Amino acid sequence: HESQTGNLTRLLKIERRDELQKVLATLSDTQREALRLRYTEGLTRLQIAEVLELPESVVKSRLFEGLKKLREFASLMSRA
Repeated sequence: HESQTGNLTRLLKIERRDELQKVLATLSDTQREALRLRYTEGLTRLQIAEVLELPESVVKSRLFEGLKKLREFASLMSRA
């Protein structure tokens, strides 16, 4: 019984990872890159703007929209 529970848990993790990949794929390349620079590299919005050669307001918007989609995904997953 314990191994069945472990298998089910692993399957759920795989499903959620696959779903997250689908959500990330819906983001524009620029949203994904802005999120990566912010949350993986730890850059500020101003630094991201410099790296991407964009106005900081555009970076702020891309981060906001990307996070909005990720939050919607997280909300759906918490209900599942």
